[in-house]
Amino acid sequence: MKKYYTSEEIEKGVGDLPPISRTTLNNLRAARKIKYTKLGNTCVYTIEWIEDYLRKNTVEPITA
Repeated sequence: MKKYYTSEEIEKGVGDLPPISRTTLNNLRAARKIKYTKLGNTCVYTIEWIEDYLRKNTVEPITA
């Protein structure tokens, strides 16, 4: 069974993921850039969804 994390938990950092501020999460949801689901009035995320967003938005360095 998947574990779901609230915005408050993501804001503090979950596992080895970097903390993401609540404002950033709100902006990402509004822009439909991050996957989430709602349980009542609470937005929740899985580690996989956060990792997927980070992987898609990783910028590779330019090698000379």
